[in-house]
Amino acid sequence: MALDEQFNAPDAEFILRSSDGVDFAAHKLILQLASHVFRDMLSLPQPSTSTEASSRAIIDMTEDAQSLRYLLRYNYPRAFCPEPELSTLGQIKLAAALAHKYGIESMRDAAEKALIHLANYQPDVAYAVAWRYEYPKALRAAARRCLEPFVAAGFDAVEFDEIPASALRRLEQYKDASSTSVMDLLSATIDSPQYAISCIEFNGLWHDFDSTIMPECSCDKVVVWQGPSLFYEDSLSKRGPMPMWWWTYIEAIVTAVSQRSLSLSTLNSTLHKPFRHAHEKAMGCPYCRRFYVPGLLDVTKQYLRNEIERRFRRVPIDAPFMNHND
Repeated sequence: MALDEQFNAPDAEFILRSSDGVDFAAHKLILQLASHVFRDMLSLPQPSTSTEASSRAIIDMTEDAQSLRYLLRYNYPRAFCPEPELSTLGQIKLAAALAHKYGIESMRDAAEKALIHLANYQPDVAYAVAWRYEYPKALRAAARRCLEPFVAAGFDAVEFDEIPASALRRLEQYKDASSTSVMDLLSATIDSPQYAISCIEFNGLWHDFDSTIMPECSCDKVVVWQGPSLFYEDSLSKRGPMPMWWWTYIEAIVTAVSQRSLSLSTLNSTLHKPFRHAHEKAMGCPYCRRFYVPGLLDVTKQYLRNEIERRFRRVPIDAPFMNHND
């Protein structure tokens, strides 16, 4: 058997032989430090398959040469070889499989980090891989990206054959629960404090708005429940009457996000119509036109973006390897 072009050091203590017949000369200490599986395996006597008594022990591996080369390159010092790439789906799956089999925590962490990045482009596939290898952070990141509009589910990908059907049901349950958690924001106008809004600092946003003593305000009105917030930590109160054009703007954002027709990451570029409608209504009121309406709507939007993301993070994903903190 020919030695690999890179892993052929004469002082290496043993040989890893790939399933397709390539020999890799490996140093015992490096693999023992990287993997408890190798540490246990190499602590046992390793009989040589060679006829020469002085030859190094040969360990037959189930991995092919490409996989063994990746494994060794990842674990050897960077002065010897650069860290292998971890950008494609195939590379991520290979790293995840090797990390799982040989108990290499640093490789597992790197694979999960790369999978989180992949979720930005292939969230459905990233979700399947994260479920298979039990990566909680990557699973949540992928599930969250699946809430974005225009994400086509590629359930015909081979990765979905590698996970149980229950994993897809859990994803759909997460989507439904996320939509419900967002729509609850619109219940703040119900005559009950149950759905009071805590995410909007009314005093900062409407610090000098009081339509009760400003009869020139001609807008339709709405009363909103405010919950405990930064300035009102332990109180519930009714705020308003507030101008309906402001609340309608909130409804447009919340409804679009809930129905997955609007991305939180692109709020600035996708809210032209609701913004224009709210601005026109405000400019038609002799009182509300005194406010800097674009700035007020922008601050409202930022409040909502932060609150919606917070609610998404609180929605559980019912995976067997997830805990309440994931």
